[in-house]
Amino acid sequence: MDLLYKLPMTKLLPILALLLMCNNLFALTSNDYLRKGQLAEIKLQEVKALELYNKAIKLNPNNAEALSCAALLYSNIGSRKANNQQKEGFYKKAMKFATRSYKLEPTNANTNFAMAVIHGREVFMTSLPKAKIRWSAKMKKYADRAVKFDPMHKDAWALLGFWHYERATLTKIEKNIVGLLGGLPPGSIKQSIYCINKCKSIDKNHVMNLLTLGKVYKHLGKKEKAKSTWNIAINSKTIHFNDKLYKIEAKRRLSKI
Repeated sequence: MDLLYKLPMTKLLPILALLLMCNNLFALTSNDYLRKGQLAEIKLQEVKALELYNKAIKLNPNNAEALSCAALLYSNIGSRKANNQQKEGFYKKAMKFATRSYKLEPTNANTNFAMAVIHGREVFMTSLPKAKIRWSAKMKKYADRAVKFDPMHKDAWALLGFWHYERATLTKIEKNIVGLLGGLPPGSIKQSIYCINKCKSIDKNHVMNLLTLGKVYKHLGKKEKAKSTWNIAINSKTIHFNDKLYKIEAKRRLSKI
């Protein structure tokens, strides 16, 4: 560095320009941070992944993929918070990012899936029946759009399998309330099985999907199949952080069957 101070300005300027070019050449782009965030997610490093997605968004506020990835993480992390006030803070950010990503790319399966997930979270946040119906209908709408634009979107198929199961197993009182308050799209166990099988054809060890399939078997009185399905779920590889929670639920249901 001492040599630089001894150089005349005419020679120093080209060197400084070259150093600046090299710095820009090796600077990370928005998509670089997006890919790093996705790698962190694979390693189940959610907090690190979220930080990287936010860096990607800061560099490019119109990076729809980074926005949808961040939305899903805000939603998933928020779902594990201790109380509704903490959850709502994360859900607001999730809704904000998901909506922005959807507006940028409304025919992108991932932006639609992010919208489906955060609308689904809101179903469990409100105690008002009419609000639950509204959120649930939107959840299905965006999940349907996700598989429309990407028929191989396993997470969206798993979500639809869950939605149809929940819709089909409403109590008589709940169904009457739904009817009085404007109704929901139709749902059935048959359609739930269809969606579950679509997910299984892509990923036979999808933990959330197996959890729902076990519920379907139990609902149909096939207890042994429910048991074996939940055991498969418990022993499947953990891909997402929430898979740990699905495995805990599968264990809990196994203990009661």
